[in-house]
Amino acid sequence: MGKDNKTLSIIIPNYNKGRFITNTIESILGQTRLPNEVIIVDDCSTDNSRQIIEVFLCNYPNIIKTINLNKNHGVQYCRNLGAKLATSEYICFVDSDDVYIRNDCIEQQMKFVGKKRLVGVYQLLIDSNNNIISNPVSKKKKRNHRNHPIYYFYIMNDFMTWPFHYIIEKSEFISLGGYDNPFSLYEDADILLKLVLNKNKPIWVNIEGKGYRVDANDNTHISHAPNDRLLSAKEFIWNKYRSVLPLKTRIYAYYLKFCMLIKHFIKK
Repeated sequence: MGKDNKTLSIIIPNYNKGRFITNTIESILGQTRLPNEVIIVDDCSTDNSRQIIEVFLCNYPNIIKTINLNKNHGVQYCRNLGAKLATSEYICFVDSDDVYIRNDCIEQQMKFVGKKRLVGVYQLLIDSNNNIISNPVSKKKKRNHRNHPIYYFYIMNDFMTWPFHYIIEKSEFISLGGYDNPFSLYEDADILLKLVLNKNKPIWVNIEGKGYRVDANDNTHISHAPNDRLLSAKEFIWNKYRSVLPLKTRIYAYYLKFCMLIKHFIKK
């Protein structure tokens, strides 16, 4: 754990990720800067997830904490619950099939945490066997994200190039109500917009520190969502924030929306 006084809780929502959760937890425990606690919220899994988690709980009782739900509530509920119960000043969320691909990722991020800050790192795609299957984010895209963060969060475009795995203040997350997207799609864009528009500044550590799992057999992944549901989720976020966005961002967003509609009709 860190030699400074900054404390960190990592929150992992889990639902039937027994195949991958060992890799996830081990990548956290292998960090050069350990979190103060890892809260695993199991969302009523029906596979062997709970047995695997129990082993880690027994072996690392000072770090691992578990919450076992008796009813499936969804990822946003699990994240909000974990955040509420976290005892640290700072929190971050890790999916139960993702991994750290650098063992100093947390250490690098914790150097920059502070009041009204979102400290994120870039991520790479990994396959079911932990192989990296994407290239690092280009300098141009990194520059664009730094110069226009609200715009990129709002249009929800090319989101795999966003800085992810943010470390944020628990108090700030709780005060804004946490996740509240009824579609459970693009919820990361939603929460990031909410935080940034509340004057939380994105700070991006220039490393690819996290691996985002792409599993062709995962029917819960966003890539399997029907197009009409994806459009409805985007519509929800557009309507939610358009009145408080800078004019330039709104113009870009309407232009993108128009282009999407044109493509939709062309396909028909």
